[in-house]
Amino acid sequence: MHQAMTPQVTHKPLTNLITKTLQEIGYKVSLNPRIKGQSGIVHKFDIQALKRNKILLIDTVDDEFQLLALIGKTVDLPSFNIIGVITCNKLNHIVNSSERPKIIIHTDSESLKKELKQI
Repeated sequence: MHQAMTPQVTHKPLTNLITKTLQEIGYKVSLNPRIKGQSGIVHKFDIQALKRNKILLIDTVDDEFQLLALIGKTVDLPSFNIIGVITCNKLNHIVNSSERPKIIIHTDSESLKKELKQI
């Protein structure tokens, strides 16, 4: 069900860091793989990492559209380990810039109550 195409060079520093780290712990890494999902759609990822029988598909997420696309890929590729990598600053920007849907991130019931009272 999966087939990676020829990797291409990337200049994204985050992708390079992820690639190097995975290689250091024994993963064979390919860049820009394309994987056909159950729907027939071919999905592109930033990184495919293989180690023994484990396959990781990784995307770096920069905005809300990429986050939604990652969720769609996860639904269409249920047998894969799909990972989205996003910095806290970018996540906060995505969450805080969205009016619909409003997303509340909380750590406990008190922080949830505080956020709800601010709506």
